[in-house]
Amino acid sequence: MPLLPKSILTLIFLFVPLTFMWVAPALAAATDEVVCRPFGMCEPCPAEALNQPFCKPYGNRRLIHCIRVADIPKDTPDGHLPDHALPGETPAWESCGKVVLQERADFNEFVVCNLALAALSLGVLYAKVKKLTTMQYRQLAARIGLSRT
Repeated sequence: MPLLPKSILTLIFLFVPLTFMWVAPALAAATDEVVCRPFGMCEPCPAEALNQPFCKPYGNRRLIHCIRVADIPKDTPDGHLPDHALPGETPAWESCGKVVLQERADFNEFVVCNLALAALSLGVLYAKVKKLTTMQYRQLAARIGLSRT
């Protein structure tokens, strides 16, 4: 009589390798974990990089420096990386939102264009009203018999 039934042995043989498959990537991920920090401002992507994933959705990117957690110096406080570059850092790009200075410039350009269009429209309206008023005055003068002398 066997110590364990066949069904239990079968389950053990199936699940033991699966546990190693699930645990091994988790352990590898913990040792290869990286920390990235911004290292600059958002800037527009150049034309040749617009189809890259880090340039989507707004067409802007920001330089970041990434370092493996294992390479961070031990004297660094938790969660606080120094402002200077660390040995072993890898520069990379990340997608970022809209560039505030560019958006402000675009907004100001929009406002100035609208003001110029409004001024032009008011000028045309003033000229048209003046011409219409002059024409109506001449018609009235012709009706009542006023003549210029």
